This record gives sequence, structure tokens and C-alpha cells, in this order.
Amino acid sequence: MSLLTILRPATEKDCQAIHNAHLHAVQYACIRSYDETIMHAWESLLDINSYLETISDKNKALWVVEYKGLM
Repeated sequence: MSLLTILRPATEKDCQAIHNAHLHAVQYACIRSYDETIMHAWESLLDINSYLETISDKNKALWVVEYKGLM
């Protein structure tokens, strides 16, 4: 059995999930580098709608991985 994975261009509907992944990745990767004050300041600058510019730019690509289950 294998896991079916699909890579597709991101859409507006994906912005919340992209934001969550971005936030958690930075929180995990920077836990020893940033103190709580810096982390909160950085988080406040992260805007869910900031991904829309990349999604709508034909010269850029933002991809999303979907897992469709086991085959």
C-alpha cells in the first residue's frame, strides 16, 4: 500500500492552512533563537492574506500538498 500525494497550486481557500504551517514551522525552528517577545512581534506581522499576492502572481508559484489516503 502507498500513500497517494498530490501537489497542486495553492488557492485562496488554502491561505489559512498555509498560515498555520508557516506559523508552526517558525515557532518550532526558532524556539531556541527567539524569546517570547520577539515571537509575538513576528506573529503579529504574519497576515493570512499575505499569501494572496503570491497565489495571484503568474510569475510565482505556491504549492500545496494533499494527501488522498492509502491506495
